[in-house]
Amino acid sequence: HRANILQIEALLLGQAGFLEEIFKDEYIIKLQKEYQYLKHKLNLTPIAKAEWKFMRIRPPQFPTIRLAQLAAVIHKKEYLFREAMEANTVDDIIKLFSVKPSEYWLSHFRPDKLSPRKAGAIGKSTIEILMINAVNPTMFIYGRNTGKEEIAEKALELLHVLKPESNNIIKKWGAIGINAADAYESQALLQLRKEYCDLRRCVSCGVGHELMNAKEYFLQKRSKFGQ
Repeated sequence: HRANILQIEALLLGQAGFLEEIFKDEYIIKLQKEYQYLKHKLNLTPIAKAEWKFMRIRPPQFPTIRLAQLAAVIHKKEYLFREAMEANTVDDIIKLFSVKPSEYWLSHFRPDKLSPRKAGAIGKSTIEILMINAVNPTMFIYGRNTGKEEIAEKALELLHVLKPESNNIIKKWGAIGINAADAYESQALLQLRKEYCDLRRCVSCGVGHELMNAKEYFLQKRSKFGQ
Protein backbone atom coordinates (compact mmCIF):
# COMPACT_ATOMS: atom_id res chain seq x y z
CA HIS A 1 0.00 0.00 0.00
CA ARG A 2 3.05 2.32 0.06
CA ALA A 3 2.21 3.95 -3.28
CA ASN A 4 -1.19 5.16 -2.03
CA ILE A 5 -0.97 7.89 0.62
CA LEU A 6 -4.71 7.61 1.37
CA GLN A 7 -4.35 3.93 2.21
CA ILE A 8 -1.28 4.46 4.36
CA GLU A 9 -2.96 7.21 6.38
CA ALA A 10 -6.11 5.10 6.67
CA LEU A 11 -4.12 2.13 7.98
CA LEU A 12 -2.05 4.12 10.49
CA LEU A 13 -4.82 6.38 11.81
CA GLY A 14 -7.37 3.58 11.72
CA GLN A 15 -5.22 1.11 13.61
CA ALA A 16 -4.47 3.88 16.13
CA GLY A 17 -8.18 4.18 16.85
CA PHE A 18 -8.63 7.68 15.39
CA LEU A 19 -11.21 6.76 12.74
CA GLU A 20 -13.92 5.29 14.94
CA GLU A 21 -16.10 8.43 15.32
CA ILE A 22 -18.63 10.28 13.15
CA PHE A 23 -16.84 12.92 11.05
CA LYS A 24 -17.79 15.93 8.92
CA ASP A 25 -14.65 16.57 6.85
CA GLU A 26 -14.82 14.87 3.48
CA TYR A 27 -11.18 13.79 3.56
CA ILE A 28 -11.49 12.09 6.96
CA ILE A 29 -14.68 10.34 5.81
CA LYS A 30 -12.71 8.99 2.83
CA LEU A 31 -10.00 7.76 5.21
CA GLN A 32 -12.63 6.15 7.39
CA LYS A 33 -14.24 4.32 4.47
CA GLU A 34 -10.85 3.18 3.19
CA TYR A 35 -9.92 1.90 6.63
CA GLN A 36 -13.17 -0.02 7.03
CA TYR A 37 -12.47 -1.77 3.72
CA LEU A 38 -8.83 -2.57 4.64
CA LYS A 39 -9.80 -3.57 8.18
CA HIS A 40 -12.17 -6.20 6.80
CA LYS A 41 -9.80 -7.30 4.02
CA LEU A 42 -6.76 -7.68 6.28
CA ASN A 43 -8.62 -8.77 9.43
CA LEU A 44 -7.29 -5.86 11.49
CA THR A 45 -8.07 -4.90 15.08
CA PRO A 46 -7.43 -1.27 16.09
CA ILE A 47 -6.18 -0.20 19.51
CA ALA A 48 -8.24 2.13 21.69
CA LYS A 49 -7.97 5.84 20.97
CA ALA A 50 -7.67 6.38 24.74
CA GLU A 51 -4.20 4.81 24.62
CA TRP A 52 -2.86 8.04 23.09
CA LYS A 53 -1.95 11.14 25.08
CA PHE A 54 -2.71 14.71 24.02
CA MET A 55 -2.52 16.45 27.42
CA ARG A 56 0.46 18.78 27.89
CA ILE A 57 1.59 18.15 24.30
CA ARG A 58 2.00 20.94 21.77
CA PRO A 59 -0.22 20.51 18.64
CA PRO A 60 2.74 19.91 16.26
CA GLN A 61 3.60 16.90 18.43
CA PHE A 62 0.09 15.40 18.57
CA PRO A 63 0.03 11.65 17.80
CA THR A 64 -2.31 12.29 14.86
CA ILE A 65 0.10 14.66 13.08
CA ARG A 66 3.04 12.36 13.86
CA LEU A 67 1.19 9.47 12.21
CA ALA A 68 0.42 11.66 9.18
CA GLN A 69 4.12 12.57 8.96
CA LEU A 70 5.07 8.90 9.22
CA ALA A 71 2.63 8.08 6.42
CA ALA A 72 4.32 10.72 4.23
CA VAL A 73 7.78 9.25 4.94
CA ILE A 74 6.59 5.73 4.05
CA HIS A 75 4.86 7.02 0.91
CA LYS A 76 7.72 9.13 -0.44
CA LYS A 77 10.71 7.04 0.62
CA GLU A 78 10.50 3.73 -1.21
CA TYR A 79 13.83 2.47 0.11
CA LEU A 80 13.65 3.99 3.60
CA PHE A 81 15.51 1.25 5.44
CA ARG A 82 18.32 1.01 2.90
CA GLU A 83 18.76 4.78 2.73
CA ALA A 84 18.85 5.01 6.52
CA MET A 85 21.47 2.27 6.79
CA GLU A 86 23.58 3.89 4.04
CA ALA A 87 23.40 7.41 5.53
CA ASN A 88 26.83 8.70 6.54
CA THR A 89 26.01 11.96 8.29
CA VAL A 90 23.38 13.44 10.57
CA ASP A 91 22.31 15.72 7.70
CA ASP A 92 21.70 12.67 5.48
CA ILE A 93 19.20 11.29 7.97
CA ILE A 94 17.58 14.68 8.59
CA LYS A 95 16.97 15.03 4.84
CA LEU A 96 15.58 11.49 4.72
CA PHE A 97 12.87 12.22 7.29
CA SER A 98 12.17 15.87 6.39
CA VAL A 99 8.96 15.18 4.49
CA LYS A 100 5.74 17.21 4.70
CA PRO A 101 2.48 15.37 5.39
CA SER A 102 -0.37 15.39 2.85
CA GLU A 103 -2.29 18.61 2.24
CA TYR A 104 -5.09 18.02 4.77
CA TRP A 105 -2.61 17.77 7.65
CA LEU A 106 -0.95 21.07 6.80
CA SER A 107 -3.99 22.80 8.36
CA HIS A 108 -5.25 20.14 10.78
CA PHE A 109 -3.57 18.63 13.84
CA ARG A 110 -6.58 16.41 14.60
CA PRO A 111 -9.34 15.00 12.38
CA ASP A 112 -12.25 17.41 11.78
CA LYS A 113 -10.51 20.29 13.58
CA LEU A 114 -9.19 23.12 11.43
CA SER A 115 -6.19 24.85 13.00
CA PRO A 116 -5.03 28.46 12.54
CA ARG A 117 -1.48 27.15 12.92
CA LYS A 118 0.25 25.35 10.10
CA ALA A 119 1.76 21.92 10.40
CA GLY A 120 4.77 20.85 8.39
CA ALA A 121 7.60 18.38 8.13
CA ILE A 122 9.15 16.73 11.15
CA GLY A 123 11.47 19.23 12.87
CA LYS A 124 15.24 18.80 13.09
CA SER A 125 15.25 18.31 16.88
CA THR A 126 12.59 15.61 16.62
CA ILE A 127 14.53 13.80 13.89
CA GLU A 128 17.63 13.89 16.09
CA ILE A 129 15.66 12.26 18.93
CA LEU A 130 14.39 9.71 16.40
CA MET A 131 17.99 9.02 15.41
CA ILE A 132 19.10 8.49 19.00
CA ASN A 133 16.23 6.19 19.96
CA ALA A 134 15.38 4.37 16.72
CA VAL A 135 17.62 4.87 13.69
CA ASN A 136 21.01 4.47 15.37
CA PRO A 137 20.06 1.42 17.50
CA THR A 138 18.59 -0.23 14.38
CA MET A 139 21.74 0.64 12.42
CA PHE A 140 23.93 -0.84 15.15
CA ILE A 141 21.95 -4.08 15.44
CA TYR A 142 21.73 -4.44 11.66
CA GLY A 143 25.49 -3.99 11.32
CA ARG A 144 26.24 -6.53 14.05
CA ASN A 145 23.74 -9.14 12.85
CA THR A 146 24.87 -8.97 9.22
CA GLY A 147 28.58 -8.89 9.96
CA LYS A 148 28.88 -5.33 8.61
CA GLU A 149 30.87 -3.88 11.48
CA GLU A 150 31.46 -0.63 9.60
CA ILE A 151 27.72 0.11 9.86
CA ALA A 152 27.68 -0.70 13.58
CA GLU A 153 30.68 1.57 14.14
CA LYS A 154 29.04 4.32 12.11
CA ALA A 155 25.97 4.14 14.36
CA LEU A 156 28.17 4.82 17.39
CA GLU A 157 30.13 7.57 15.65
CA LEU A 158 26.92 9.40 14.73
CA LEU A 159 25.90 9.42 18.41
CA HIS A 160 29.09 11.34 19.18
CA VAL A 161 28.01 14.04 16.70
CA LEU A 162 24.52 14.48 18.17
CA LYS A 163 23.76 16.63 21.18
CA PRO A 164 22.83 14.77 24.39
CA GLU A 165 19.17 14.22 25.12
CA SER A 166 17.56 16.65 27.54
CA ASN A 167 15.16 14.91 29.91
CA ASN A 168 14.57 14.56 33.63
CA ILE A 169 16.97 11.64 34.03
CA ILE A 170 19.85 13.44 32.29
CA LYS A 171 19.12 16.57 34.34
CA LYS A 172 19.34 14.54 37.56
CA TRP A 173 22.74 13.23 36.50
CA GLY A 174 23.80 16.83 35.88
CA ALA A 175 22.64 17.81 39.36
CA ILE A 176 25.30 15.53 40.88
CA GLY A 177 27.99 16.82 38.52
CA ILE A 178 27.82 14.18 35.79
CA ASN A 179 27.13 15.86 32.44
CA ALA A 180 26.83 14.13 29.07
CA ALA A 181 29.01 15.61 26.33
CA ASP A 182 27.03 14.04 23.47
CA ALA A 183 24.21 11.61 22.68
CA TYR A 184 26.55 8.65 23.13
CA GLU A 185 27.14 9.62 26.75
CA SER A 186 23.51 10.52 27.47
CA GLN A 187 22.46 7.06 26.24
CA ALA A 188 25.07 5.53 28.54
CA LEU A 189 23.69 7.49 31.51
CA LEU A 190 20.15 6.38 30.70
CA GLN A 191 21.34 2.78 30.62
CA LEU A 192 23.16 3.20 33.95
CA ARG A 193 19.95 4.52 35.48
CA LYS A 194 17.98 1.54 34.12
CA GLU A 195 20.49 -1.18 35.02
CA TYR A 196 21.75 0.15 38.36
CA CYS A 197 19.73 3.01 39.92
CA ASP A 198 16.27 1.60 39.18
CA LEU A 199 17.37 -1.83 40.45
CA ARG A 200 19.15 -0.31 43.49
CA ARG A 201 22.47 -1.90 42.51
CA CYS A 202 24.48 1.01 43.91
CA VAL A 203 27.26 -1.19 45.30
CA SER A 204 27.85 -2.65 41.83
CA CYS A 205 28.08 0.77 40.17
CA GLY A 206 31.25 2.86 39.88
CA VAL A 207 29.27 6.07 40.19
CA GLY A 208 27.46 4.71 43.23
CA HIS A 209 30.78 3.85 44.86
CA GLU A 210 32.09 7.38 44.29
CA LEU A 211 28.96 8.97 45.75
CA MET A 212 28.89 6.67 48.77
CA ASN A 213 32.61 7.20 49.42
CA ALA A 214 32.15 10.96 49.19
CA LYS A 215 29.24 10.82 51.63
CA GLU A 216 31.20 8.63 54.06
CA TYR A 217 34.18 11.01 53.86
CA PHE A 218 31.93 13.99 54.57
CA LEU A 219 30.32 12.25 57.57
CA GLN A 220 33.74 11.36 58.98
CA LYS A 221 34.90 14.95 58.65
CA ARG A 222 31.74 16.24 60.30
CA SER A 223 32.15 13.75 63.15
CA LYS A 224 35.79 14.74 63.63
CA PHE A 225 34.87 18.37 64.14
CA GLY A 226 31.89 17.51 66.37
CA GLN A 227 29.27 18.79 63.96
